[in-house]
Amino acid sequence: MSKELVKKEISVSKKESTSLQVYDLKPLLYRPDLKVSDVLSTNGISDEQKSIILASLNETKIKFIDLVEDKNSWNTLKDILVKTIWESGIGMEKADQKLFITVAIDDIKNEFEMLTVSDVRIALKNGVRKKYGEFYGMNITTLNVWLKTYQEQTKIEAMLKLPLVKPIEEEKIYTEEEKLENHRIWIEGVYSEFENYKNTGIYNFYDFNGAFFSYAEKIGLIRLTHDEKLAIREKALLEFKSSKSLKNAKSAGERADFKHILENLQKENEKPYEEQIKLLCKKIVINNLFNDFAKKEKSLREMVEKLEKRKSETNQ
Repeated sequence: MSKELVKKEISVSKKESTSLQVYDLKPLLYRPDLKVSDVLSTNGISDEQKSIILASLNETKIKFIDLVEDKNSWNTLKDILVKTIWESGIGMEKADQKLFITVAIDDIKNEFEMLTVSDVRIALKNGVRKKYGEFYGMNITTLNVWLKTYQEQTKIEAMLKLPLVKPIEEEKIYTEEEKLENHRIWIEGVYSEFENYKNTGIYNFYDFNGAFFSYAEKIGLIRLTHDEKLAIREKALLEFKSSKSLKNAKSAGERADFKHILENLQKENEKPYEEQIKLLCKKIVINNLFNDFAKKEKSLREMVEKLEKRKSETNQ
């Protein structure tokens, strides 16, 4: 292996070790309910399987990386292939190696787009060590066998270990008294947030999963016309697009994700982001509701309790 490549790996290793603590505490890209440290500290999972889980859930898929624009990702894939060729012990002329790497990266992008760069690294490391059987040359066929075996076997086996990181919690069954008490505590929190907004003008209310919106709609506090719904959705869509602006991206991977989202929205393909847009709509509605009540100095508590009573009497 070239000295330059060795130096690059050492440099990356040092950089990773210095930022390890911050990295460990960050939510995973595709599983924000988990942190890197949750995966690393789990027993019953091998180090390789932990690496595969993190590669799968905490890195941008190759599909969403523009390998022409993102030179770092392209160069990383090139370095992985150079190292694999060196470890295989199979000689390759410089011109042949250059052509092979270009074709290989293009093939990876087209045939294994849902893998990540780290997935490729792990797959090739296993392949060159003959974990996927004997091989008789460094060529596209060999790479395809390694990546396909990794994708269909190694990766699946690792992801089956994910429940060990965070077991599925059994749903707690509450008594009617507990439900009423939980509701009381929750709605008191909503009233408190409204009073804080009314007194300060600062909107900090976080309506988790649109719970208050749903409840307000259920008791009749929120009643929107068709035109109002369309106007709110249009505003939510603008907010969503703004949040995915490329200038807000904090990494090359996130930039690639944002670019893909914006391209979809440009084609009016909103379906993959429907839930996020709906939550923004609910947020806008509740913000407007708080603002309207504060301006008119109306009591949110009194109105909710009045509507609750009316609904209760109607159901009797």
